[in-house]
Amino acid sequence: MTTNKIKSMMEKDPWFKERINTAIWDVANKWKEWYNDWLADKLYDYIKEDINQCIDVADQKDIATKLVNDLISRYEIDASDWYHTFNELYKHRIHLFIAFCKALYEQEYHPSNSKIIKSKKHFDWSEFEWWFIVQLETSVWQISYHLPNEYWDTCSFIDTLDKANEWDWHDSNTVLKRLLLI
Repeated sequence: MTTNKIKSMMEKDPWFKERINTAIWDVANKWKEWYNDWLADKLYDYIKEDINQCIDVADQKDIATKLVNDLISRYEIDASDWYHTFNELYKHRIHLFIAFCKALYEQEYHPSNSKIIKSKKHFDWSEFEWWFIVQLETSVWQISYHLPNEYWDTCSFIDTLDKANEWDWHDSNTVLKRLLLI
């Protein structure tokens, strides 16, 4: 849903506008649990001023999640559980995956047809401008992560392909299970 379409719907439908304002306030209230009132109020103002959208969170959770993630990124908000920030945990995941691949590579982990590859392009030749993909594959399944381009040279030990191998439709839960199979 584009911003113009949402604004148009808000102008035509007071109920829709109220749902948007409620959703925005719900997001800001969630932040109040983690941050002080000032930051939550600022976030609310930014969301309302910058987006001015109404999202029915109950029906469109994926859009709401994307909206919140975009806002966090845009305003460089680094959410935290008071012990670690999300960005810090994300960097840990990147470093651990690279270290894991390197350890497998150095131990010549090669069960039948297993390999580790990297590519800037997906199987369908599409790409994310600032990311590349690393795939750990066996003859039965694969694990893959997108990594920021700044780690490309760090992964120089990994074979480079013009395009990644076809994705086997694994999701986060599947990857968690597969990691324990190694």
